[in-house]
Amino acid sequence: EDAGEMPKGKVLLRCKPGICVKTSIRFQSGQVQKLFLNICHTDKLGDVQFKKQEVKAHENPEAAGRTPGYAVSLPYSASPPRPDKDKKDHLCVVSDVAVSERTFVQAVQNEALLKLVVDTVCEAITASCLKGGETVSRDYKVLQKMRCKGGTPMPMSVSEDMLLTMKEGRQNAKKKVYLKLDSGVCITR
Repeated sequence: EDAGEMPKGKVLLRCKPGICVKTSIRFQSGQVQKLFLNICHTDKLGDVQFKKQEVKAHENPEAAGRTPGYAVSLPYSASPPRPDKDKKDHLCVVSDVAVSERTFVQAVQNEALLKLVVDTVCEAITASCLKGGETVSRDYKVLQKMRCKGGTPMPMSVSEDMLLTMKEGRQNAKKKVYLKLDSGVCITR
């Protein structure tokens, strides 16, 4: 990065550890391998946004009278899966996932949003990294005693256009968010 070796339009995104969730990859042979997702946070990405979607009866008569849904915008970045070993010294896979600090706090406090983050990343890993018919399980467990498998999140190469502009960053910096972790109270911005 300092030597200017990043491709044009790309920057390194460095994140803070958050929580670690454990899921698995199922291979066509039936073999299962553990997958750890480090859900990390940064002040460089935008917050999750929900936009109410009205269903118009003339566009979809079957949907008339139903509760309207939401369109979700979830800015995130995920590292390619990398090999590691679990506590029993078995081979496993780890991927770091970066979301905004505000999105992270909301996901920790709201199980449905955390599931949305995990499901979105599982779909992305299945589509972009697993080409042999493997699938990532949507069932997961939050590991209470581990914030980040491997110690610290790996820097991620992301497009500059994914990052918040300086003006957006200043607006977000005014919002202080408090998050209580098992290890105590952590203040994030």
